[in-house]
Amino acid sequence: GDLKSAFYDYLEHTKIKDSIFNDEKKEEITKFEMNFEFEKKEAKLKAEQDKIDAVNLAYKKKQFLFLLLAISIAIAIFIIAVVIFRSLRRTRKQNVIIEKQKELVEIKQQEVLDSIHYAKRIQQAIMPSYKYIYKNINRLNNK
Repeated sequence: GDLKSAFYDYLEHTKIKDSIFNDEKKEEITKFEMNFEFEKKEAKLKAEQDKIDAVNLAYKKKQFLFLLLAISIAIAIFIIAVVIFRSLRRTRKQNVIIEKQKELVEIKQQEVLDSIHYAKRIQQAIMPSYKYIYKNINRLNNK
């Protein structure tokens, strides 16, 4: 029944309620600000980490490509070395065969030359010499 006292109590209650509400709101605002700052810092850190990860990934890709290139070059050099080795081996075998054939040809050539010389000696032994023929022709002409 006391309106003055009730009104006064109501005002006090409203002040206290507003004070408590303001304190709660301030705490909430502070929490939101802290969360916002934390998320902002975390996003910044995440962006920096993403940049570092991208750089590392690019570096790893370069290393992989370099390794792949080095392996490819090594394989190519190995293949070329094998081809050259086989070619040299084949060339050596061919040179040996050619040398044997050359020796055989030289032997046959010597046999042919020996046969020609032998035939020439036989002809010279059988046939009279040019001096003898020339002398006899001159002798017959003079008669």
